[in-house]
Amino acid sequence: MFWTTLAAWAHGTALAKAHGIDGQSIAEQMAAMVRLAADIGPGFARDADSGTYPAETSTIMSAVTTMQHVTAASKDAGVDPSLPAAVTALFERAASGHEAESPSRVIEAM
Repeated sequence: MFWTTLAAWAHGTALAKAHGIDGQSIAEQMAAMVRLAADIGPGFARDADSGTYPAETSTIMSAVTTMQHVTAASKDAGVDPSLPAAVTALFERAASGHEAESPSRVIEAM
């Protein structure tokens, strides 16, 4: 989990730099995303334990759409899209037939 988080941070920094944005200027926003993930994580564990994936605040398809945009933006900026493409594929697999469920459904694709 540690290294995948830092890989995502590196990807975000590379994408920002490709658009002329200094990495340090987005560091606080990226740290906020890490904190948000830490806040959401226990809900993923709860859903996994119960085997249900209620879409209380968003659906897995909204996550897929967002990641598709990040993958496309990476390609357009000349940034290696391998990381967002892999995450997109994982979430797409989990969403198949379960589009209205929570993003926590990704657990089922692991």
